[in-house]
Amino acid sequence: MQRAGVIRIQDGDGGAGRRKIYAGINPLAGNHDKNVTVPENHDKNVTETMTELSRTNNVFNKKENSKPPISPKEKTPMPAALMQRVETYTGEDTELLERFMEFAEKRKARKKPINTDRTLTLLLSKLNELSGGNRKMKLALIDKAILNDWLSFFPLHEDDVRPAPPPDGRSVDAPPEVARW
Repeated sequence: MQRAGVIRIQDGDGGAGRRKIYAGINPLAGNHDKNVTVPENHDKNVTETMTELSRTNNVFNKKENSKPPISPKEKTPMPAALMQRVETYTGEDTELLERFMEFAEKRKARKKPINTDRTLTLLLSKLNELSGGNRKMKLALIDKAILNDWLSFFPLHEDDVRPAPPPDGRSVDAPPEVARW
């Protein structure tokens, strides 16, 4: 491997120090230190010249002009105009907004992002139609779509909808089938 130029081995301090193994191009090729020997390359297909990519990515040539980290606003799963429509649709309901954004992120992860006005309109219309405008139903529909990794919303089954708790806070007796367990 060393003769082929795939790796470079350097024994520090005449063999008494730490041994260093470098993959690819030897960063010490230009070093003229008498204690460091750079083996000759006998492979005609391997060159000692660094490519532009290896120059910029080389650990020894770190550049300070790296790109700043992406802000959270740039990581949105939809274009800004569509985000604004979703925010208008959800209004002050941050829970509904967060759940819809989670649904949009799942779609984006499946390579089916919500990136057109028509797609968003169809999804919101289907959400309204299936929920009847009920907030809890909207949340349940979105949760079911996220849980099943769906690209759209589908009607809930009876067992998907939980009954509302009694208004006075009393406990509900279990059905006879459950009580027998």
